[in-house]
Amino acid sequence: MILGYIVGIIGMWVFSDSIYSITLYVNAPTYDTNKRQTWKKDHWVRAVRAALAITLMVIGAKLI
Repeated sequence: MILGYIVGIIGMWVFSDSIYSITLYVNAPTYDTNKRQTWKKDHWVRAVRAALAITLMVIGAKLI
């Protein structure tokens, strides 16, 4: 039971971190050029991290 809460809290933390990361870097320049970051090259990793965090939250809810 406590494991479900821990997994859910970890999922919530990772989800909030991914949303914060997306909002922070949405108009930032890329690391190697002066172009802007794009979903295809940069932000997709953050979106995958958000999806995995939602999965963790669901697993945590099922464990409770």
